[in-house]
Amino acid sequence: MSRFTFVLLFLSCLNSFAQNTPIQVRGSAQGTFYAITYYDRLERDLKIEIDSVLNDFDRSLSTYKSYAVISQINSNKTTHTDSLFRVCFKKAKEINELTNGVFDPTVKPLMGMWKFESSSKNAFIDSAKVDSIMQFVGLDLITLRADTIYKLDDRVELDFNAFAQGYSVDVVASFLEQKGINSYLVEIGGEIKAGDRKKNGKKWSVGIEKPEENQKGVNELFAIAQLEHLSVATSGNYRKFKVVNGRKYGHTINPKTGYPFIDPLLSVSVFSKECIDADALSTSLLAMGYQKALQFIKENQQIKCYLIYSDNAGQRKVYISETLKKIIVKQ
Repeated sequence: MSRFTFVLLFLSCLNSFAQNTPIQVRGSAQGTFYAITYYDRLERDLKIEIDSVLNDFDRSLSTYKSYAVISQINSNKTTHTDSLFRVCFKKAKEINELTNGVFDPTVKPLMGMWKFESSSKNAFIDSAKVDSIMQFVGLDLITLRADTIYKLDDRVELDFNAFAQGYSVDVVASFLEQKGINSYLVEIGGEIKAGDRKKNGKKWSVGIEKPEENQKGVNELFAIAQLEHLSVATSGNYRKFKVVNGRKYGHTINPKTGYPFIDPLLSVSVFSKECIDADALSTSLLAMGYQKALQFIKENQQIKCYLIYSDNAGQRKVYISETLKKIIVKQ
C-alpha cells in the first residue's frame, strides 16, 4: 500500500468517525432553553450562528422586547412588518379559519388581564372588564396588505406565542439544512423537529411528559415517540394556571368567551411536518376542550394527535390517532 493510499484511508476513517459523532449545542432563547443535536461531516460548532438566528427571531416576534416588530405594531408605533411576522400572521389567519375562530392571537389583552405569569394564587376577575376587552378581540379587526398592517381598532394587539416557539424550531432547522446538515433534532422550549435519521440508522426518540401540576420542575415521561422528518408540539394547562374565586383556570383562553376553562383534556401533542402547524393546532385543540377536540379531529383526519385526558373517575386516559400508533413506541 502506498503512503498516499494509506493517508486517504486514514482520512476516510476520520471523516466516517466524525459523521457518526453528533454535535450538541445548548443555550437559552425566548425565556426558555434550547437543545440541538446534529451530525456534520465538517464538525462545525454552530452555536454562535444559531444564537444569531434566534436573536433575529426575537427582534421580530418577542412581545417582551419593546423594539420587536410585533411590539411596535401592538403599540401603534409602526405598521411595517418583516418576513418572519408575515409568516406568522398568515399562519394565524389560516388556523383561525380552520378552527372557526378558536385560534386567535388577538387574545393578548386578555392574557395580560388574567396574568398567568403572576405569583398570585387567588384573584377576582371582573366580568365587566372581560366584556370591555372583548370589544377589541378578534382577528377580523386586523389585516395585512402587502407588508403593512391595518387595524380597525388601535387597541388590538397580537401575541404569536401560541405558535412562535414552534416556528422558531422550523427556522433553526431550515438554517441547519442550508448549511448542508440534514440529520438533526431541534428542541426549543419543548417544541421539537427531527430531520433525517441518526447516523446509526435509528430514529430520534422524544418524550411526552405526564400532565401533572408542576410550574417549575420536569415531569416524568408518559410516552415515547420516534421521529423522522416530523415535528411535535405539546400544549397543556398543568404548568400555567390561575386560581380565581377558589377555582383553578388553565392558561388557555377561549377567544369566544374571554375566559379560560376547566376541562378533562390535560395535554395535547400534535405531530406535523412543520412545527409551526403542530404548535398552533395543539393550542387550538386544548382551547376547544376534549369533546369539541374529538369532533374537530374526526372532521380533519389528517391531523395526527395524542390526547391525555381524565375520565369521570379522575383516571388518565389516552386518545391516539391511528396514524400515530407506529410512532408512539412506549406508553
